[in-house]
Amino acid sequence: MAATTAQTGLLAPLANRTFAALWVASIVSSVGTAMQTVGATWTLVQTGANPALVAALQAAGSVPLFLAGLPAGVLADIVDRRKLLIAANLWAAAAAAVLAALAFAGAAPPSVLLAATFAIGLGAAFSAPAFQAIVPELASGDGLAPAVALNSIGMNIARTIGPALGGVTVAAVGAPATFAINAASTLAVVWALAAWRRPPEPRRLPPEHFLGATRASVRYARHAPGVRRILRQAIVFFAIASAPWALLPLIASDRLGLGASGYGTLLGALGVGAVAGALMLTKLRKLFGTRLLATANIVCAAACGALAVVASEALAMAAVALFGAGWITVLTLLNVGIQNAVAGWVRARMLALYVVAYFGAFAAGSLVWGKLADLVGVPEALIVAAVAGLAAAPLLARLSIGGTDLDLSPAASQEPGLILAPGEDHGAVLVSTDYRIDAEESEAFGSAMAELRESRLRTGAFAWRHWTDPADPSFHRESYVVESWTEHMRQTDRRTVADAAAESRVNAMAGSAAKTTLLRERSKSRADYA
Repeated sequence: MAATTAQTGLLAPLANRTFAALWVASIVSSVGTAMQTVGATWTLVQTGANPALVAALQAAGSVPLFLAGLPAGVLADIVDRRKLLIAANLWAAAAAAVLAALAFAGAAPPSVLLAATFAIGLGAAFSAPAFQAIVPELASGDGLAPAVALNSIGMNIARTIGPALGGVTVAAVGAPATFAINAASTLAVVWALAAWRRPPEPRRLPPEHFLGATRASVRYARHAPGVRRILRQAIVFFAIASAPWALLPLIASDRLGLGASGYGTLLGALGVGAVAGALMLTKLRKLFGTRLLATANIVCAAACGALAVVASEALAMAAVALFGAGWITVLTLLNVGIQNAVAGWVRARMLALYVVAYFGAFAAGSLVWGKLADLVGVPEALIVAAVAGLAAAPLLARLSIGGTDLDLSPAASQEPGLILAPGEDHGAVLVSTDYRIDAEESEAFGSAMAELRESRLRTGAFAWRHWTDPADPSFHRESYVVESWTEHMRQTDRRTVADAAAESRVNAMAGSAAKTTLLRERSKSRADYA
């Protein structure tokens, strides 16, 4: 599929017909989702549900993305992403249809609402990493940031239209209609995916096993500094910024005396602010540079504090619009940052970890803010959230939109000198390299080896050691272990330009003295390498 090339304006990714079709379909589906959110939330509010139960509905849609996010990302890296997306969206449509049928029959108490929201959330969980991972296939290079921004704009167009339509629908024909509309709208994504003729990915090796791929994703995250930093920032921001989302229904009904349509209007104002923030993002990045993430976080905190004291619908709309602009700015920066901080072979898995951090923090935060509002009141809980957001600003002080300074494009593949038949591919492989280093280079070599260690562990090694000989200071040995010969071959395919550069720095110090040996395991105990 042709990717965005020289043209890098905001609308450039729409030149790709597949991206455009998926973008429109995702907006249609998100409108349906927003309508259902209004219907479900207002149903709870009308039954006199307490703040904790209302917040639990928010969490019910987020918890599946926390629980299933990583397995979904692993699947998206080892199976056909298009087929996975179709299956996930069909599941979500079926769950929404069942909820609609039960609601029309008068058999949808709060427990059913929560269970159905959880089931629909499972569909979203298995869809989110794969959907984000296909974006670079359709809009690569300089087109990635506009594509992510367009997806954010689309989501918030839906948040602008959907809640208003949801409020009108609830007031006119009742909440069950919003559930039926959500089921139908999800099928738009299925249609767009069915029309996409995604070219098959060439493979010279069999697909990774699920558990091995899961372990590889955890190792990669542990040894990728850019990924770790963005995950920390996401957890802190989304845990705090979940407060307005969780408490907005109560602000609308209890503090402002609004009905379902008024609540939908508030959500629509939030969406308008988010769309405005996304449209201004390019200018804001030029104006604030690396300070934009922290600035947007402060804007969200200020809006949260304003929501605690406003007493009119107009002022509340202004506050949530401001919050929406800050929210979408942080969301887009973190999303582009994580996309650019990972290698292609593990992209869906790292995006899944980001989704886990996002929705896990969001769900936990929603529950905490709902419980706090139960104990001290909604305005007081919002003030605490605002203070926490301001306190978190130093952690979000800097973020490079590139995510990392490493060049993560694929390096030239290195074929191992030995090929084993599939039946012989058992047991771990020990790779050992001996180096001769001048004494004056010893300290610099140690630093280069530390960098190489991170590279080996990112690409597949589960144990790594640097040995020296006390009797011969010039002698150094690097050894690392991978799970199998096939995994070692995958490791050579996973090498990026940054990995190759780390190897080159080490080899340059050793000159022609480096010698590598590969040994196969005879025993089966991984504990030997711990």
